[in-house]
Amino acid sequence: MLPILLKLGPVTIYSYGVFLALGLFTGLYWFWKMGRDEHWEETWIFDTYFVATFVYLIVGRLAYVLLNPELYSLSRAFSILAHPGISAVSGVISTLLVILFLSRRANIDFWKVIDSWAVVLTIVMVIASIGAILNGSMPGIESSSFGYVHPGDNVPRLSGDLWTFIWSLFTFGIVSKVRKNFRFYSWYKGEASVARDGLAGLVLLALSGLYASILGFMLEGLRLWFIPRTTIIGILVLFIGLIIIYFRSGKNRGENLLSRLRISKKG
Repeated sequence: MLPILLKLGPVTIYSYGVFLALGLFTGLYWFWKMGRDEHWEETWIFDTYFVATFVYLIVGRLAYVLLNPELYSLSRAFSILAHPGISAVSGVISTLLVILFLSRRANIDFWKVIDSWAVVLTIVMVIASIGAILNGSMPGIESSSFGYVHPGDNVPRLSGDLWTFIWSLFTFGIVSKVRKNFRFYSWYKGEASVARDGLAGLVLLALSGLYASILGFMLEGLRLWFIPRTTIIGILVLFIGLIIIYFRSGKNRGENLLSRLRISKKG
């Protein structure tokens, strides 16, 4: 592993920090580019990006520290580069609340912003996960079949960081394509005249559940009568994402059911 890229006296440059910074700058460019195409004000674009990113890092880090007793010290809690780790669930929930507030304040469709944010989040994860691989923060369980030997280790392991990179790259391609083409998906548009925004964000939600489901087994292993907590949460998130996609599609199942009930009462 290569957690430290460069050390000049008291100055230490960490691999994770460098790639996280590159990811955030790349994400800002993508958000600005998509926002410009949507005719959003540039001031709002930059304000939303920086506020949402700041809240994600602060809330996600605090939640991660609370869940990891080994970080119960002021120096380790703030050393996100030397001891990387963020609670994605807490960070994402807080970020969604921020985006919801800022979108309503600017009279911008929340779901349209979420679609753009889904693309931004995945591209940030693609780049940041490279730094995580160099840092070796999620080595995973031993595996002679699909694992590889991290530098400084003696046995092959399933790398959670490598899985994060692969998943992020795949998901970035999917959500980018969905965001551009969701209006032409007949299965999603259904009977509606216009397909609803938000599909890219919901696809990211569902794929995040798939990611967590697999990650749980990679980090904790598969044992009889034991399902990792991360896997359980991932399965729930996967189904929640699929259910919301179904109800936001243009099939109008719920509306059709209500219409039938009204017709039957009149009859």
